[in-house]
Amino acid sequence: MLITLSGLDGAGKSTLIRRLSSELEASGRRTVLLTMYDDIALYSIARRLRHAVGGQAHPDQHPEDPRTDQRSGTAYRVARMPFVRRLSFIGDLIVLLGHRFWHELLWCRVIILDRYVYDSLADVADGRRWGYVRSWMRVVPTPDVPVLVDVDPDVAFERKQEYSPAYLAWRRTVYLWIFARVPRAVIIRNDDLDRASAELIATVLRRLS
Repeated sequence: MLITLSGLDGAGKSTLIRRLSSELEASGRRTVLLTMYDDIALYSIARRLRHAVGGQAHPDQHPEDPRTDQRSGTAYRVARMPFVRRLSFIGDLIVLLGHRFWHELLWCRVIILDRYVYDSLADVADGRRWGYVRSWMRVVPTPDVPVLVDVDPDVAFERKQEYSPAYLAWRRTVYLWIFARVPRAVIIRNDDLDRASAELIATVLRRLS
């Protein structure tokens, strides 16, 4: 089973993932936690290979921190450019299928993925070329439980002040547009963490059965 959680930065995805994983492990189901931008995206794999060849980043620095060194900062900015992200979608999907084969089919693990291709599509959405996003959604494999963790932009901003409220409001609109077109999508409001956790766990257990 593939469970994906998408949403704004500050929506509470990480906390919900930890609670869901603990619940599944307690019920005897093995899980593996992956993140789209660290374990699936092609640029993350290229970054790890570069560090393996040229040396690791300083332990106090995040590998994606532009201050790590000038080369990694430039590479990260290039990798995050919309046209580069569009070109990398196919590679991301191939890596994802490899993880599903390894973890889900060979080791019978439930995969919980922090973000998904839907988040990458939200990255490149510009409000004009919706046909491009819609065409990719036709070929992207639908997760068994595709979840949008929804919060008000102001709440997300208070929790994690990395992006402006205006940008978060726009991105939430994009997420809602995307998930209105995702089969079997689950939209969970995270105004109350305990209630959201209970809804997520109940939904996953119901689909597992």
